[in-house]
Amino acid sequence: MTSIKIEILKILLDKGLLALILLVAGFYLNKIMERYRSQNTFSQKLAEAKIQAYLEVSKSLSELFFQIKSLADILETVHLSLVQNTANLDASLDDLDDVAKKFSIKYYETSAIIGKNLVFISPDVAISINENIAKVGKFIGAFKKITPPSKNHKANVDAIGEKVSVLRGATDEVLFSFSQVQAAITRGIHQNPFH
Repeated sequence: MTSIKIEILKILLDKGLLALILLVAGFYLNKIMERYRSQNTFSQKLAEAKIQAYLEVSKSLSELFFQIKSLADILETVHLSLVQNTANLDASLDDLDDVAKKFSIKYYETSAIIGKNLVFISPDVAISINENIAKVGKFIGAFKKITPPSKNHKANVDAIGEKVSVLRGATDEVLFSFSQVQAAITRGIHQNPFH
């Protein structure tokens, strides 16, 4: 073999080996990039699911709070009707019964929505939500202690007046707790989902 042929063979071998090294490096670099893309896609989908979960829980808690507010408002109307001895007491009691039934349904729906979305909710937000639900439980306890009006008008005024006061306190606690939950949910939504 002549020296030119040997040099050409060396060049071809050198270039071929370099091409093989670049091909292997490109293959591994492509695998790394695909893994990064799939991880990024997963994180993005998870972040979207978290935001959706937070929004569902927030909406459900808002609806539950408005049911609580309606119950408290109607109960105050019942108390006022008793105090003033007005004829619209029966209508107020019917409204109270109707809203109480809706509230009961909404409470269980909200609990189911929270349970369904709990996997996506951060622990600090979950604690706030659980504290809020405990306050709602206190509200339910205060509401259940209210007895239907009896024939003794004075007993009704005093009993319902006292329970309205307890219910107002429970409503205020739920409202304050609800505002804390909404703040925690807002923080949860705005957290960096990639950390």
